Amino acid sequence: MNIPIPVLSCILIALIELVVGEDVSTTAASNFRVEGDVIFPASSKGERWASNSRVLLNHGQHIGFVKEDGSFVVDNVPSGSYVVQIENVDFLFEPIRVDITGKGKMRARKLSILQPNAVSQLPYPLKLTAREPTRYFRKREEWRITDMLLSPMVLMLLLPFLVMVIIPKLTANDPQLQKEMEQMSLPKMDMPDVSEMMANYFGGGPKKTASNKKMGFFSSLSQLLGLGKKQVNVVVIGLDNSGKTTILNHLKTPDTRVAQIVPTVGYAMTNFATENFSFNAFDMAGAGKYRNLWESYYASAQAIVFVVDSADRLRMSVARDELWMLLDHKDISSKSGSTLFEAITGQSFRLVRLMGKD
Repeated sequence: MNIPIPVLSCILIALIELVVGEDVSTTAASNFRVEGDVIFPASSKGERWASNSRVLLNHGQHIGFVKEDGSFVVDNVPSGSYVVQIENVDFLFEPIRVDITGKGKMRARKLSILQPNAVSQLPYPLKLTAREPTRYFRKREEWRITDMLLSPMVLMLLLPFLVMVIIPKLTANDPQLQKEMEQMSLPKMDMPDVSEMMANYFGGGPKKTASNKKMGFFSSLSQLLGLGKKQVNVVVIGLDNSGKTTILNHLKTPDTRVAQIVPTVGYAMTNFATENFSFNAFDMAGAGKYRNLWESYYASAQAIVFVVDSADRLRMSVARDELWMLLDHKDISSKSGSTLFEAITGQSFRLVRLMGKD
């Protein structure tokens, strides 16, 4: 059977059109559209905001355009999950996640990068509202009075001022509170000048002519308000192994005493208190190489205790010479107030008054 060539050509063309039509219909049935509205501020209605905006799915995988009425449609979108963004040069928009099922069901929800599993559904068709204008430049900071008031330096000055003003008013009519404040007051830490001590130790260093009393902040504040005990600086000196540290150890409370006494190197600070006084005792080393450090503490002392070991008769003359050198020192002889000098025998702890100077 002979079929003419024109007839065969028509049959072939018809078969090709049939196959292509089935593919197009299958593709069209599996693709969907994403639609919604873009809402701009009322102040931008007269501008070309629609022509300057685009709708991006997955950062440009599918692109749509915004109409003059604010609506948009993105066609030929297969099923899956997409991030819908509005790209505009003047405004910022919150992105939205859209999930499309194989049957064409749409579900929109907020996009949360920090909590991707959190679901907050949104209505469909989409409604995307401008969040804020786009800022291309950082706003210049302006000076405010609160910046100065909240600065660290002002706060550091304000807190002591409030303490000095408020505490006296709070404790004026409450004796029990005053007693608690006295118990909480801290002792003054009157530490020596290290540079002066080293200069005096090696010799040739400059000597200060005026007394420089150093007082801790809280201790001075307590004394200023009349809440703390009176601070007394006591310098305890004497030859080595004369019993200075042993005497001070007995003046401590039982729970702070030490069982074994070791020789003092340089000096050691000992604190003890009575009902009305708080004592800072400087236990000075008595070895020959440390005796030139004693004079560094004379100026700030309210009392000086010279300890003599009554059993050490071989060095009694040495102790006598050191005591006379103490009494002739310029920081002792030039004191305007009264200074108490006591000598204590290290074996029997007898207190003998040597001199009271008016």
